[in-house]
Amino acid sequence: MEETTEERTARLEGIMEQINQRLNHIEVEISDLRNAVKSETDTLRGETVGLRSEMSDMRAEMHTRIDGLRSEILGEITGLRSEMSDMRAEMHTRIDELRSEMESRMDKLRLEMQGEINGLRSEIGELKSEIHKNFRWLVGIIIGVLFPMWVTIILTILFKR
Repeated sequence: MEETTEERTARLEGIMEQINQRLNHIEVEISDLRNAVKSETDTLRGETVGLRSEMSDMRAEMHTRIDGLRSEILGEITGLRSEMSDMRAEMHTRIDELRSEMESRMDKLRLEMQGEINGLRSEIGELKSEIHKNFRWLVGIIIGVLFPMWVTIILTILFKR
């Protein structure tokens, strides 16, 4: 059963031909896949460029909106600062008015208190002079009553013996 070289060669040629057909088929499929991948890649690149431009537009729009909001907020802050400044000035004015009113009331109270104190001092002076007068009367009465009593006691003691 020995095969001859021609048969072997023919068999090898057949196998080679089958391999060649299979490789051609694989080559065609690979080429189709490459074309499909390239087509998809190109489509994705186009979509990416579109998305990038959309993102750039959105970024510009967001910057515009943010700048608008920033300017609105700064305007509001400026308005609030001016309102606060006005309120502060009004409060200072009111405080100054209250201070001057309180000072005038305090001056009136001081004058009233000074008058009351002077009145009390004069009453105390009158009471002192009245106490001195009453004390002199008391001493006069005590001496007027005790002196005759002592004289009577001393005389009684002297004459009793």
